[in-house]
Amino acid sequence: MHCIPVSVLPSQGSCPLTSVRQCTKRKLACKHKQIFSESENKKDNKRMKLIFKIRKSAFILNTFILSLFFSFQCGSFFKKTIPQIPLGDKSYWVLAFFSESKLTEFQNLTNNKIEIRYREKGSAYVLIPKKDWDLSYKNIEWMQSAKQDSGFKYFAGNYQNQTDKAQFQLTDTKLGYKDNRINEYYLHSIAKRYPHLTELHSIGRSKENRPIFALSLSDSKKPNSEKIPILFHCSIHANEVIATEHCYDIIYSILNSETLVEKYLDIFRIWVVPILNPDGSEIF
Repeated sequence: MHCIPVSVLPSQGSCPLTSVRQCTKRKLACKHKQIFSESENKKDNKRMKLIFKIRKSAFILNTFILSLFFSFQCGSFFKKTIPQIPLGDKSYWVLAFFSESKLTEFQNLTNNKIEIRYREKGSAYVLIPKKDWDLSYKNIEWMQSAKQDSGFKYFAGNYQNQTDKAQFQLTDTKLGYKDNRINEYYLHSIAKRYPHLTELHSIGRSKENRPIFALSLSDSKKPNSEKIPILFHCSIHANEVIATEHCYDIIYSILNSETLVEKYLDIFRIWVVPILNPDGSEIF
């Protein structure tokens, strides 16, 4: 008869009989760990729910405050400066003109409530709501209606002020819309005001023989041959007027900051072409 040592007999579980105590301890430890983990998860879930509620409340509050701000502060501003009807809408606006010799008479007639949009060749241009034109101005012999597609300069309001200033300032580039004429004027003015940082180039001509201007930004203290060239070109398509503003924002941001001048113009030669398609700009 052979005796089998108890130590090698298998137990009912996965551990030998001699390890039952150790297995039991491990199971209890695992169970305790599981209970502790579940408890921590519940606490984490509660914390996450609380954080979510706080953030949600903060978002709602901020949205309410911003809505309130725009309603009472910005709302009145936009209503005063941005017309509800597009300026080129023939069904609402009439572009009219008259001789500048009649300016005083016109101002008295309108109580100075209608501003002069543009002056050219002895004529003053104004925008009048069509219903007022039909009712009060249409039959005045010294006033005439102009072609509605005469050009943006007649509608902008501040177009003439952009080129008639006695002295150019870099902030002038933020005054408004830029056509070919204003683009050329600004680039020449910038090159003249910042001769050590800018150079103006005519890099070619369009199909309709209009010049294409490029402004080079670079600190003249270091040769351009040692710098990396970068090109920004805007207004490739006729109706991309906002792209021109992007190019001018690059020019303004760099030249208006000594930090950016030192940071970029020692390393790069930056080429900026605000209107790459002058023919499209003229047509638009």
